[in-house]
Amino acid sequence: MNKEDLLALWKGINWEKNIIRGSIFLGRYLNKDINIYFTGYCEQDLVLLSDDLMTSIYRNLEHLDKKAQKVIHDNWPDTSVTELELRELILDKKWFLWRICSRL
Repeated sequence: MNKEDLLALWKGINWEKNIIRGSIFLGRYLNKDINIYFTGYCEQDLVLLSDDLMTSIYRNLEHLDKKAQKVIHDNWPDTSVTELELRELILDKKWFLWRICSRL
């Protein structure tokens, strides 16, 4: 997936390149801002991310967030998970490449 497609999918703005974090932009999801980080990725590397993967993450993010809140609540029942708000999505190139290699 290229930069323009990612920005369109996530209604993104403010694409930045950061030496430490990689590529970053501010996206919108369910009328909320979400910082999206591509740690270790340069713009040319984004083709490693399939359109299907990114579209699936976008479509299922609310469900995934609710699952994460349930895990937190199950492990720390005294924590109010309703106060926790999804604000960042981090895709790490090292982890992604490790997952591909581990399946080969």
